[in-house]
Amino acid sequence: MITEPVLILVATMGGTATFVADEMADALKAKGIKPFLVPMEKAALAMFDTRKLFIICSSTHGNGDIPDNSVAFFDALRDQRPDLSDVRYGTVALGDMTYSASFCGGGAQFDDLFADLGATRLVDRLEHDRQGGTFPEEEAVAWLDGWLEAANAHQPA
Repeated sequence: MITEPVLILVATMGGTATFVADEMADALKAKGIKPFLVPMEKAALAMFDTRKLFIICSSTHGNGDIPDNSVAFFDALRDQRPDLSDVRYGTVALGDMTYSASFCGGGAQFDDLFADLGATRLVDRLEHDRQGGTFPEEEAVAWLDGWLEAANAHQPA
């Protein structure tokens, strides 16, 4: 059973990722797990010193770009390259398949960067299509069950 808090890092332009993250936080609370929502404009590399379990919830804009509120944090990760080998994570990427060449690009960039920095991806990235006829928060909460199962199976020694 997970006993450590889960940090949900939120990268958003219009608020959809925040709404999805809020729903995931509620689902975690219902399971007795303490969530912390962190808008990426408030995220700092120092949090990796004490927190080891993360969910990235990111929308996409433009040509597969990361949201504006996450640029400084992304740049800090990319430029300073902290060792994330103790970090376990998952990614919920929001996009629109109308833009198939850059579909879910914001979340994909964070997912790839975390992995490149040594973090352990617990499950495959959830990619939600805005045009798909499903609600992103429902898909994210369903995805969360598999992520929690993997997090429980990959507890640090």
